[in-house]
Amino acid sequence: MIAMVTSEYGRVVSLRYFYQDGSVQAVLPMYTISDDGKTYVGYMPAGTQIMYWALEDGTDPRTVPLAERFLRPMTTAPRVWEGNGVLRVIPRGENFQVIHFWDDRGFAGWYINLESTKTDRDGFIDAVDWHLDLWIDPQRRPQWKDVEEADMALAAGHLTQHQLDRAWATAHAVVDQLGHWPTSIGDWSEYTPPSNWRALPLPEHWKMALAPPVRGPGNGSGAHQEVPRALTDLGGDAQRVEDGTHGAGNVDDQRDHFI
Repeated sequence: MIAMVTSEYGRVVSLRYFYQDGSVQAVLPMYTISDDGKTYVGYMPAGTQIMYWALEDGTDPRTVPLAERFLRPMTTAPRVWEGNGVLRVIPRGENFQVIHFWDDRGFAGWYINLESTKTDRDGFIDAVDWHLDLWIDPQRRPQWKDVEEADMALAAGHLTQHQLDRAWATAHAVVDQLGHWPTSIGDWSEYTPPSNWRALPLPEHWKMALAPPVRGPGNGSGAHQEVPRALTDLGGDAQRVEDGTHGAGNVDDQRDHFI
């Protein structure tokens, strides 16, 4: 396991994602494990209060058939992270982050979330999700996730071809290094959080506004909308948001509802 940065250890930071109109889509509070300015490592305990993408009535978008999913307006809704806690390794300048999952038997695997580079703002780390994801089991066997969803997001204007191309290239680069995995991110598979790290509440200022908007694609309604300039700093792209996390009782359910 890599060394901890004790000056930051335990500080609460929230990972945050936005819709294209600048409204908040997901908020995920975490305790800081380490932060060297380039890579953030944090832990989110079970029971943590989160915000998660939702349809206008508050339901999970993945209850809607894929062909219709990106044609409906979306908002955000409160959820509780159930099951086991997760650890996130977030390289700010890279187009991915790595979520570590555990089940009752121990370490369950790595979830590679493909996304923009990150921006720090007053206790938040902000990013834009690119839909396509990758699961790596403890034997380092890769499994593609949400390929059809990424294609549908592209067709509906939630994702650009440039972003999807970058997502695929980033994922293939990860697969190419699996023989040495997880050297590039550190081995956190045996990490145990402090016993006093309890479930976190949402930060009071999670709705903090972004900069004035510029022109950009819509949020699934089929119409073009305004995109906050702040989002254009996230890897130069402001086309898509993370699908968030969902309360779930086991690792398989968590992964299936993740992103």
